[in-house]
Amino acid sequence: MKILQLCNKVPYPSLDGGAIAMLNMALSLAGSGNELTVLAMNTQKHRASSDNIPENLSTAIRFIYVDVDTQINPLKLVSNLLFSSQPYNAVRFLSDSFASRLKGLLKTESFDLVQLEGLYLCPYVHLIREFHSGKIAYRAHNIESDIWTGRMQAESHPLKKIYLKIISRRMLRYEKKFIDQYDILLPITAPDHEKFMAMGNTRPAHVAYTGIPENALHAPEKIRPPVSLFTIGALDWVPNQEGIRWFIEEIWPLLTPEFPDLSLHIAGRNAPEWFRKSCNIPGIVFHGEVPDAHRFMDDHDIMIVPLFTGSGLRIKIVEAMARSRAILTTPTGAKGLPSLSGKELLIGHQAADWAATIRSLLSDHEMYAGICREAFEYAKENFGDKAIIAKLLYFYRQQKIC
Repeated sequence: MKILQLCNKVPYPSLDGGAIAMLNMALSLAGSGNELTVLAMNTQKHRASSDNIPENLSTAIRFIYVDVDTQINPLKLVSNLLFSSQPYNAVRFLSDSFASRLKGLLKTESFDLVQLEGLYLCPYVHLIREFHSGKIAYRAHNIESDIWTGRMQAESHPLKKIYLKIISRRMLRYEKKFIDQYDILLPITAPDHEKFMAMGNTRPAHVAYTGIPENALHAPEKIRPPVSLFTIGALDWVPNQEGIRWFIEEIWPLLTPEFPDLSLHIAGRNAPEWFRKSCNIPGIVFHGEVPDAHRFMDDHDIMIVPLFTGSGLRIKIVEAMARSRAILTTPTGAKGLPSLSGKELLIGHQAADWAATIRSLLSDHEMYAGICREAFEYAKENFGDKAIIAKLLYFYRQQKIC
């Protein structure tokens, strides 16, 4: 099967959950004998050079990067707010250069499938239809309107709340606009699948989780007593900023008197200066962007994911489980993870719950080690890439693609 995968950011290097989801999908499809071309927007936020892609990747997958300017322009933002009904954060991904490169590929080559990675590629469906006779699959990484609605509900500033309410309503209309314009729907979680069905989707759908490669599974051997907390994720993403700030302000002061040697390690790219300064607290270590996320996870013990708004699947949680890490998150952070039993992941609602759970993990090594082992088995069973891609390819065969 010859596949064209469209991405709104470069999948390599994989520095956030979205890029990881795109690259793992590409690797799994290519590794199953499919011919894969990745056409990706090369934005300022995720700037990369296709010349730096390792040989083992470039021989398995053809990568094409197109420079696209998605930077926020204050004048365009205000103009959009006043004179448009479209969400500004979506229209930033409309690009003549990307459309031209896409058109050129479709005119000169024949693909069995064009797979859109995320909502912001959906406006290109009409162009694809004009030059492509095969199927179009929409892989929905999350419900974008849910993210903005959650941010609006959590916002206390009156003017910001009004703005976020406008954006969330526009985003919901934008999502509904593209319902059924694709041939196949690939939600990334079961709850997102239910949301799409409620929006009116009638196209064949298959939940396509992000798979974890076998070489990323790190079985627990001797589990050391925990001495540190850690978190990792894109630090220019507001939900991550808000959650970590909440932890630092509400939870950290409850722990340090009892555990004076405890440390919290924060990693992620593109952190604003105000966020860096907020981490300048005894016991908290700000790492910024780290060269190897897996090594960072292996060097620390208890992962915290204080997330209060969002949709889709938290890829970093799955990766940490595959590294045998104990994880504490919120109900929002755990949303989308299938078949949770309560043994492989800890969920806290309020600050007191979080503090009590961390105390237990630090004090009860048997409990902590058991969660680490259960986390690994859960990731291996539910997110092994071979099983996930086999199910997806079987689904594609049912749709008479391959």
